[in-house]
Amino acid sequence: MTRHLSSLQFMNTFSTKLDKALNNLSLAQYPPDAIRTMRKFTSTEVAALLGVTEAYIRQVSLKGQGPEPETTATGKRLYSVEQVLELRMHLAEKARKKWINPRRVDGEDCQIIAITNFKGGSSKTATTIHLGHWLALRGYRVLAVDMDPQASLTSLQGALPGFDYREGDTLYSAIRFDDPVPTEKIVHKTHIIGFDVICAGLELTEFETAVTLEMRKSGGTGFLLRVSQALEQIVDRYDIVLLD
Repeated sequence: MTRHLSSLQFMNTFSTKLDKALNNLSLAQYPPDAIRTMRKFTSTEVAALLGVTEAYIRQVSLKGQGPEPETTATGKRLYSVEQVLELRMHLAEKARKKWINPRRVDGEDCQIIAITNFKGGSSKTATTIHLGHWLALRGYRVLAVDMDPQASLTSLQGALPGFDYREGDTLYSAIRFDDPVPTEKIVHKTHIIGFDVICAGLELTEFETAVTLEMRKSGGTGFLLRVSQALEQIVDRYDIVLLD
């Protein structure tokens, strides 16, 4: 006897199989232990990042000041990204080179930059991530916000949308109308210190439906402020916010 499935049962079965297939494909491409890390920097690169001479970096190291770099068999000094930031702060405080620390001071506003246009595939995400990394390596505290349900920026950080970050971990969780979560709960650290990300995912598409229902209920335009209201909770922690 042939057993016929209802439309809902068919869709649920198909969805389960599709999720399993996508998960297996993702695990094959990005194994769970494939943690993204940042390479180390030579003293020449560190000098360029800090805006000082390589000789000065070497002098600081020989005096035992600042972080102790890794020394290779050939005598080359290598600094981790954390050590670059530590050295930056050390020079700004101890060597009285205040200009080395570019972070904003009291009275200065966080700068919010939107990288956007109306054409897909025009390097918006590439611009956002490269700019964010460049600014973070130069000492700024940067937050990148992925506002695209395709989650390209999220993926480029080594995360798997829908698997690593599920419901409650994305931008939608902070801007939804029904019981939004505190924005600090959805901020994720990356392999570059000073560069944090708010991730996206397919659930972000639900905001369009939620906006329609909210407009019918309240008749207002408060939905336009949902992202800015979410960012206001954490903006004091950053120098620059990038919207992708």
